[in-house]
Amino acid sequence: MFDFGTGTGTFMMLAPATTKIRYKITCGAGTFDITIPCTIKTKEWIHFAMTQAGTSVKFYLNGICVGTGENADKISPKDMGITTQNYLGKSQWSSDAYCDHIYDDFRIYNKALSDLEVAKLADAMVTVSVYKGNSTGETVEVYKDGSGLADILTGNAIAVVDDADGINLPEGQNNVVVKNAANTYSCTSLLLTDKQPFYSPVSFTATSAVYRRDLTGYVYADGTNGWSSLVLPFAGTLYAGEDAKNPFISDDDASGNYWLKRFAGKTNEAMNFEYASSIEADIPYIIALPGERWGVENSIKDKEIEIRGTDVTVSATKGIAKVTADDYSFNGTYAVVQPVRAHYRLNAEGNAFIKYDDGATVEPFRCYLLPDVESMSMPKSFSIGGGNGEITGLENGTKDHAGKLRVYSEAGNLKIVSPKVTIVQIHGVDGVLVRTVQLQEGVNIVTGLAPGFYVVEGQKAVIYSK
Repeated sequence: MFDFGTGTGTFMMLAPATTKIRYKITCGAGTFDITIPCTIKTKEWIHFAMTQAGTSVKFYLNGICVGTGENADKISPKDMGITTQNYLGKSQWSSDAYCDHIYDDFRIYNKALSDLEVAKLADAMVTVSVYKGNSTGETVEVYKDGSGLADILTGNAIAVVDDADGINLPEGQNNVVVKNAANTYSCTSLLLTDKQPFYSPVSFTATSAVYRRDLTGYVYADGTNGWSSLVLPFAGTLYAGEDAKNPFISDDDASGNYWLKRFAGKTNEAMNFEYASSIEADIPYIIALPGERWGVENSIKDKEIEIRGTDVTVSATKGIAKVTADDYSFNGTYAVVQPVRAHYRLNAEGNAFIKYDDGATVEPFRCYLLPDVESMSMPKSFSIGGGNGEITGLENGTKDHAGKLRVYSEAGNLKIVSPKVTIVQIHGVDGVLVRTVQLQEGVNIVTGLAPGFYVVEGQKAVIYSK
């Protein structure tokens, strides 16, 4: 490629081949000779550069560093003195053949260029817009081979590339959205981490989309507790480990594996939710994963929980995803939000919606209830009801549903329908034992209980003031 010197005793030469590059400098100060393995394609334009800073020598192909060497003696071009035989495509040895390539540009600098400077010279950089969970995009230059993206895309950050031909993504790179020739956007792999904010300024199709649930301190369903909330920007299937799971679709369904419900309005002191058959994009849900109450074979406890989608659409983020009914909205968020007024969220046990004052934080991929009118009277809590307003427990839909008690309130009393003679305990929602009663087969009426929430054999009921 070049050979500068005064003859075969003093020279600096670079000789590329299809599988390697050799660089050698020799003069009175010593000799440095190195061969770098690399693949150089023929019959197409390439950009090659080399730099030396102190003892460090670097070699670049098309803007990417392909090899380095340590010139321990610090032999540099100036050690050759004034050179009189400076050739492009010709060797100091007359027996060597001339080169069989052509030149478009050749430059010599009086300093060692940085990696970024070499990349820009080679047109090896592409501009991407990085969104780190909010609408403020940051313009960043990255290599066209995608190297360096992994360091930039932390959390749920995504990179949006408007030049489809300008980047070649490394295998396994997540969260890069590329505009294609049809002016639509696509993403090979979207990976979302729970409780980390997510934002996309554009709609795109994801070949693979995965959301991983954070189970730290998670309360699994035990018949009374275990509801949490969920909202996702894509439709998908829940996986426990590598096993796909389906939600129950009714109280009598014995084929499901977990509970999934969407907001259906308000009745008295209950927020009602109805069964949902699948996880859809931008719909807020409550969800419960079974613990060991119904047997180890039905438990999802301690398994990694992911929701996966294939060839799914992710819509541009437009704020809060919500469902509205009966003067309340159930809102899902992809950002960390602080509702500007009082709202309701599931308590830590997952058995009721508790009132929180303004300023309380809601984490990404979680949901909260908000009254449509700010001046509405707001009780301290709401129980969780079924689609018809009946207070429901999590035992509905499990595989041992047959033969269970039925518990509900009527006219200020607690009614328990029992399939047999038995003894049961009545607890408050705080777990404190209130009463032990003997049941007869059929309908049993328990009187004298104060208004409030009660739990009988994992089923909840609420007694209202008369």
